Amino acid sequence: MDEKENKRTVTDADGQKPAPRESLSMDSIEAPVDVYHGKIAQGVDLPFVARSTGKYREGRGFSYYREGFDAYCFFVTVSGAGEITYRGETKRVERGDMVFVSSALPALTRSLNDDWRFCFVNIAGEYCGYFESLWNRGGFTVIRPRDAGHYTELLDRITKELGNPSPMGELTVNLLITRLLTEALEEYYGGEPSPKQYPAWVREAAAVLSERCAEELRVSELAASFYMEQSSFIRRFKGYTGKTPKEYQISCRMERATALLLGSDLSLSEIAARCGFASHSFFTKTFKRLYGITPTAYRLGLPKS
Repeated sequence: MDEKENKRTVTDADGQKPAPRESLSMDSIEAPVDVYHGKIAQGVDLPFVARSTGKYREGRGFSYYREGFDAYCFFVTVSGAGEITYRGETKRVERGDMVFVSSALPALTRSLNDDWRFCFVNIAGEYCGYFESLWNRGGFTVIRPRDAGHYTELLDRITKELGNPSPMGELTVNLLITRLLTEALEEYYGGEPSPKQYPAWVREAAAVLSERCAEELRVSELAASFYMEQSSFIRRFKGYTGKTPKEYQISCRMERATALLLGSDLSLSEIAARCGFASHSFFTKTFKRLYGITPTAYRLGLPKS
């Protein structure tokens, strides 16, 4: 592993304010990817301005000290482990851990192992201080979400918009930053999210599974439509809904079946076909396994055996 050292100090030109200070020691396993951004919509005061984003994969020799900058940093660990000191508190951050800190205050970030992956966005804007105070409450808070991949995807979308700057892209970045911060705080303060609070991709996937519950959907194709690997899609979908996509589809089939059993005169074979079951017998077997009663007994209002 090649170790690179890049240390620098930044000072104010006017000498009136405390000079910003920055010290960076690199130990890169892969070349860092940084995207910088200048404000496009001049004369328009938007809540946020994303100044830069970055993706890093560092070794044990990585450290970064920063203070005195008019910006804030949203930071998430993708894998490995690091350590961040902020407001006099030092906390370990591992996979999925997220922080939001002011770059005006002294902060030290360093790696704790030989393969630490993380990504971030540096943000300015009038609402940053408000969100930082809600996040840290005068101290230093690390938030671990249920689905860190959701936040790294938002960061990827921000990076993409910054790479192709435009006035509309700047509006999009503001919406994405707002989602990034508000959804993290909702998880931290609000406990278990309701289905209305699920990320858009979860709601869209659930709608597809519900509307097309009678079809034999390929989970791999559904995952690909959201630009995810199948295993990641299954794990993350279950993290929100408590069910795998297949289990969710079956529960939708059962809801449709119970409605048809009570609200129609269709035969069991016709109901089985309409709900996507290959045969009457498989429908009956699945129904009894889930409800503890046969479809016929359920239709007649008989008690569970």
